[in-house]
Amino acid sequence: MARLNAHQLAPAGAVYRSVSAFGLRTDLQLPAGVWQIGIIAVALLLGAFASVQPKLAVGAILGLVLGAVVLSSLAVGLAVLVALSFFEDYSEIAGGVSLTKVVGLLLAVALLAAIAVGRQEEREARDLVARQPALVVVVGLFMAWAAISLVWAERWHSGTPTLGRFALNFALFPIAFAALRTRRHVVWLFAVFVASALLSVGFGLLQEPDPSKPWVGRLGGAGLNPNQLGGMLAVSVVLAAALAANRRWHPVTRIGALAAGAGCGAGLFLTVSRGALLGLGVSLLVAPFAVGRGRRAAAFVLIVLALAGTVGWFAAVASDADVDRITHPEGSSGGSGREDLWRVGWRMAEAHPVTGVGVGNFQVSSIHYLIEPGAVLRDEYILDRPLVAHNIYLHVLSELGIVGLTLFALLLILSLGTMLDAARAFSRQGDPTSEILARALFIAVVGLLAADFFSSQLLSKQLWLLLATGPALQAIAHRRDRDTPAA
Repeated sequence: MARLNAHQLAPAGAVYRSVSAFGLRTDLQLPAGVWQIGIIAVALLLGAFASVQPKLAVGAILGLVLGAVVLSSLAVGLAVLVALSFFEDYSEIAGGVSLTKVVGLLLAVALLAAIAVGRQEEREARDLVARQPALVVVVGLFMAWAAISLVWAERWHSGTPTLGRFALNFALFPIAFAALRTRRHVVWLFAVFVASALLSVGFGLLQEPDPSKPWVGRLGGAGLNPNQLGGMLAVSVVLAAALAANRRWHPVTRIGALAAGAGCGAGLFLTVSRGALLGLGVSLLVAPFAVGRGRRAAAFVLIVLALAGTVGWFAAVASDADVDRITHPEGSSGGSGREDLWRVGWRMAEAHPVTGVGVGNFQVSSIHYLIEPGAVLRDEYILDRPLVAHNIYLHVLSELGIVGLTLFALLLILSLGTMLDAARAFSRQGDPTSEILARALFIAVVGLLAADFFSSQLLSKQLWLLLATGPALQAIAHRRDRDTPAA
């Protein structure tokens, strides 16, 4: 029998140490010696594989580590998915497989396995249908309508990838419902979201500017353009403020959360994204009305500080070009081509008001609506490098018509409603910390949806994950009501 060396055992040891470091549990009860035999077998296979395909062996190790994490704890797996979603373009393992997709698939498998074996904490994911029947029906109808639209789409094969991404994003609703079981899980999610946004800012600052990109001179993240990164940073500012309001935490930790929020704000300014600034502004306007009783004075203080910081930044720190971009959007060739995309998108909606041009076919069909009355200044974004609508609502309307936009609006309204309902329930229970988390989620999502008037983030995992957190928070609140005995 061949003698095992340290190099061959290292991959299995990495898996074991990763699982142990997280303190993750496993429900598998195997006879003595089976684990050891399994580790030795995995080490032999990976050691032999590494000598032939080192990159693929590294990918296999990462897959095993992620599999162990996700299968042991859905909450931790969901946090890993959030972190990877900020670095999706740079999270590919050997063979070009995105780690984000791998983690998403593992989460789905883990949820199905938990339901199949009857684990109590994840089994209640089936209650999503009972607790949120309207939301489940709307999501199903939206998915069905998007699939049907392939019938009249100009290129049905251009819409199938979009349809697949819709399916993966909608799967986040039952996954989040099962994974986020306690307030602590939600705090984890918010903290990872803010930390990942800050890391993406750091990545953008260290990265060499790419002169081929149209946003040279503006901060972009790891695979996120400035507008996308700016929207996520606007959300992170609100979530960081909610974390800093946790009175159970040590003052140093709360100050750290405030510092993280300030860092996200500075990163937002560096993106010079008008849509992100609009989203943050809408969040600040909504905050006094949505923050709840007894907190409006604090909300006004934060608004004043945010406004002072914004004015101070663009008056003393920002370059003249950045200031001109914000104050004179009409001077940047019609909003950097956005107005032309809107004009073409509206022509699509007028030509196909009910059905749209088909899911995933905006870039394919836009060329047919270019030569019509109305000047188009930046036709390269339609002919040479076709872009999406840069408005999430016009994007849905042009591709899926009034039917699709109505279903999309209902989905947003129902998700936002669960956040407010959770906040009211936490208030009745005398849990201000959880109430602030729910209200901050509502404020952040409203701001992001406002920013999406200037961005087409319809397939953004972060957007759908935030929306899916609402029903999970509501379930946490109602579970407490159910488990609390009557007086």
